[in-house]
Amino acid sequence: MTKFPIHVHLGDGREFLVTELDPVMASVKVGGKWLQEREIVQPIIVGLLTSTCQSGDTFVCDKCGVRHAYRGWVTGYGTNSAGEKICYECCREFDKEWMSENDKITLYLTQATTGRWRVTNWPGTLRFRVDETRKGKHNITGTRYDVWFTDREGNRWWGVSYGENSQLCHCRKLKGSG
Repeated sequence: MTKFPIHVHLGDGREFLVTELDPVMASVKVGGKWLQEREIVQPIIVGLLTSTCQSGDTFVCDKCGVRHAYRGWVTGYGTNSAGEKICYECCREFDKEWMSENDKITLYLTQATTGRWRVTNWPGTLRFRVDETRKGKHNITGTRYDVWFTDREGNRWWGVSYGENSQLCHCRKLKGSG
């Protein structure tokens, strides 16, 4: 686990003293100020994550009990509110179950290099092809993306993502589905 504060040196000679990290919002706190500029934040986050995962390290999933190796520069697990380590495969099963039993979930809106939009869970183990996308205006973030997709049970969902600097997609099951 990375201990803060930590000095981060970028290849171009810049140096930062990072006091906090928010990987969900893709921002780091430097000198009391939250930074979100992708050119600065991305190398810092990659450097911090790389330093936390050592080659050959493993963990045991608290749900399925299987021992997993870390995956490159990422841990290979998420944590729940109880602090349990949950492997990506169990994250997928949890999210599928949640979607089956509830009508709201926060997922991520991503765009493939082909230009095709997808809605995924955090580790990307649960994916849905977007059937329709509309880009609109938003008074605070400038843009918003409305998307529609169908889950594996045939339920229709609508999601909205705000701005160009976030992938968070607030999804809701449409009435008449499920």
